[in-house]
Amino acid sequence: MVVNWHGPRFAATTIWREDYKVDEVLGEHQPYFHHIKRFYPHFIHGRAKGGQIIYIEQIGALDLAGLEAHGVEVPNLLRHYVFNSEFMWNRVNPDPNAQCVT
Repeated sequence: MVVNWHGPRFAATTIWREDYKVDEVLGEHQPYFHHIKRFYPHFIHGRAKGGQIIYIEQIGALDLAGLEAHGVEVPNLLRHYVFNSEFMWNRVNPDPNAQCVT
């Protein structure tokens, strides 16, 4: 696969990362972390035989009422998702060729 590192998608992603301050997310306090983990089960499970990270989301176990009761709103969930993604690709496996099975 040939990646065009200077194409419009990459440029848009770069702008979004800057605007959304993605590079800062791992250093931020995550006040809803435990509530989100409790009411939206998701976790890194290990590695597949091919070395890919195994990431599991239990969508059917999502408890919106529980999240709402603890003040978790959609922007908090989005930031948490970015936090998880950055953790996976920067801490668990920073190899630029790493892959994930979800």
